[in-house]
Amino acid sequence: MCKAVIYIRVSTRKQEITGLGIEAQRRIATDFCQSRQWEVTREFIEVQSGGRNDREMIREALEQCELTGSVLVVAKLDRISRDVGFIDQLQKSNVRFVCADMPEANQTMIQFMAVFAAYERKMASERTRAALEGKEGLGNPNTTAERKGSTTHRGSQS
Repeated sequence: MCKAVIYIRVSTRKQEITGLGIEAQRRIATDFCQSRQWEVTREFIEVQSGGRNDREMIREALEQCELTGSVLVVAKLDRISRDVGFIDQLQKSNVRFVCADMPEANQTMIQFMAVFAAYERKMASERTRAALEGKEGLGNPNTTAERKGSTTHRGSQS
């Protein structure tokens, strides 16, 4: 029987607290392992950006796989990383990994998907930055004028 290590990653504390993302990934990865009759030996959960490669839990999951010969199972590729270089290093390592949403993907397909994941990370970052800049420009009508040294009058005008 094949042994599997499940790795789950969410980007925000809110996702961790509410369980949004964690439970869905767990279900997808567990169902995948059960469909293949793989024994899940460990599960690692991480709350960290996929753009960072210095994540403790992914490092521990990979070490566990190397020590036991287990397969690393993730729900989707972008849960491992959204960094093409990291995915490339992983493919060259001794650790076998599989993405439950595309189990038959070969190395080339995974590299293409990693490029798309990196692009999506960049676009999400740009959308967030634009939204924050837009919000900053609007300001809070109750405090923005005060910071600028003027006063705001509300109510009917005479």
